[in-house]
Amino acid sequence: MSAFNEVSFRSKLDKLNDSSQSIQTLSHWIIFYKKPKESAQVWARETLRADPSRRLLFIYLANDVMQNSRRKHTELAAKGVDFVREFSAQLAQVLPETYAAASENTRQKLLRLLSIWEERRVLTAETINALRQNVLNPVGSSTPSNKPSPVSVASEGAKPTSPAKSASSPRGPSPRIKSTSPRAAAGGGVPFKELLESLEEGGLVDELLAERECDVQIEQIEEADVANLEQLQQRQEQATRAITLLKSHRSQLAEELADRRQLILMLAASCEAQHVQCQRLQASLTECEQLASRTEKAASSLNEAREQMAAIAQEAQAAL
Repeated sequence: MSAFNEVSFRSKLDKLNDSSQSIQTLSHWIIFYKKPKESAQVWARETLRADPSRRLLFIYLANDVMQNSRRKHTELAAKGVDFVREFSAQLAQVLPETYAAASENTRQKLLRLLSIWEERRVLTAETINALRQNVLNPVGSSTPSNKPSPVSVASEGAKPTSPAKSASSPRGPSPRIKSTSPRAAAGGGVPFKELLESLEEGGLVDELLAERECDVQIEQIEEADVANLEQLQQRQEQATRAITLLKSHRSQLAEELADRRQLILMLAASCEAQHVQCQRLQASLTECEQLASRTEKAASSLNEAREQMAAIAQEAQAAL
């Protein structure tokens, strides 16, 4: 499995849109790589760099990460992974600046989000009050820190909320975010070395696999109790969502496969062009070396002739 990559994360943040599918997909990607501190720091930095109109979207992403990581808290905690702590620590700095630059409508959504975190016990009431105080009465602007601030995390007795049912953002069905493809990355001004490292990861496969493992419960669908009308309806809805998700996955995988095949052709053509240039450079270098050898040989002959002429002149002078 490839490692968490900041270049890939920044690219995905750039392409994030306000659809439920887009937010959930990137949230799963973040949780999948189990790098809460690194991902929270990059998230905070990119949120404050983003246009104020997109900052609410980035905070919805943090909300999705915090709420959904709690569903796997026992497993993640055993590995020392705590997304709630790391993201909430950065929120203490990001939220006031986002609120200050936001429209009145966006400000109401941010305050509503704080209420949701309090109601669902994502964070303790003490932490929520501190965040409200910082938002409504900011002391001064700040920048993301590598040091997490003290933040109280709610107890694990709270019931986690699935991303599909989260009321924290105005989500509705729409096509999911398109993963970074070779074509898109190549046109994004990414340094060539970083581009190749990003492409070598093959992160889309891991990302979509993590999403399918989380959202496509095929065993539950196949083993539905057809005599239980309520369960039957639930499984039908579950199957419909799974079909939509898998259709999206197939489209993304096929598109990235085509992109990478195109990249192979582009690299092959580039390699051929570079090979031709290398041949020309080698021929020019050989010609230069040969010409230098001839020039040095001629210079040596001229020097010898000059010395001979000087000797003859001296002998003639002595004879007089």
